[in-house]
Amino acid sequence: MNKNKLLTFAIICSLHFCSTSSKFIESIKNHDEQTVFKMLNEDPTLISARDKNGNSSLHYAVATSDDNLLIGLLKKNPNVNVQNNAGFSPAHVAAQRQNVNALKLLFQAGANFEIKSNEGSTPLLTAVFRQAGPSVKFLIETVKVNPNVIDKDGSTPLIYAIYKSYTEIALYLIEHGADYTLKDRDGISPLFEAASRGNLAVVKTLIQLKAPIDDQMSKGFTPLHNAIAFGKSEIAELLIENGASVNLSNRDGLNAVLFACANGNLPILEKVLKFGGSLNSQDTKKRTPLHFAASNGHLPIVTFLLSNGANLHVRDLNGKTPYDLAFEKQNKNLYDILKP
Repeated sequence: MNKNKLLTFAIICSLHFCSTSSKFIESIKNHDEQTVFKMLNEDPTLISARDKNGNSSLHYAVATSDDNLLIGLLKKNPNVNVQNNAGFSPAHVAAQRQNVNALKLLFQAGANFEIKSNEGSTPLLTAVFRQAGPSVKFLIETVKVNPNVIDKDGSTPLIYAIYKSYTEIALYLIEHGADYTLKDRDGISPLFEAASRGNLAVVKTLIQLKAPIDDQMSKGFTPLHNAIAFGKSEIAELLIENGASVNLSNRDGLNAVLFACANGNLPILEKVLKFGGSLNSQDTKKRTPLHFAASNGHLPIVTFLLSNGANLHVRDLNGKTPYDLAFEKQNKNLYDILKP
């Protein structure tokens, strides 16, 4: 047989396999057990069939939640850790779909539950991200997976849960060994994330556990900074009352006083001052509390600052007074009170 004939024969075989494997995969998707196992008996290599995205027969069997089909396929000794083009294994699929029966069957078949996708996600991380509580519980309590596994960004299951505001899962993870001091690659801790998201229940729990309250992320922001910046007043007060520093500054020199003035939060400003904050605070651009309040049009804050001795004439690094900033932003309600 010459080379051209061999090539033609190879192409025909390839097309036949593609056609057959497609029919095989479709039969799984349609729960057609009779056809699936008839085809497997005729061609055992179909157990390794994949679609264009790299999904295998096991991926589809798990996705269809067909236990009998999955049991039958597992008896054919397939690769239980087969990964699709995105790096997801059948265990990932089962975890995200809350298919605990499939997780049990894969566990009994020896599946690797620490396997990572292309983005570094394990079945546990995937389950948390999809709010699949039953999967999380099975993976933690039965499989005993690592609760502190990290993805490519350094995020843990706990950080995932807090980021997605899945309070019940977050508290469950904390109760079952999640390390609440671990940070992601940007220096974001669970407490920082919880304060930013306004998750009071998680913040209270972490404070009770003595989580580092002043942990600064890579840009110098603290949990208190973000609680104030995002208007989470109850959390800001809780952090202050439990020892959060009101004088720590971020990379730009912004501290709790400046954040409170920028956001027009007078009750928090008063709280910060009560716990040692300074009205003489300035950021790296020499902007004072009055500059921030004036720029954002916060009349009650401006009035409070002036009544407590704030200097109208201080200029920032650009030579601008609080009045100049109010004028630039057209905050006309402040013109008279700020005019030198």
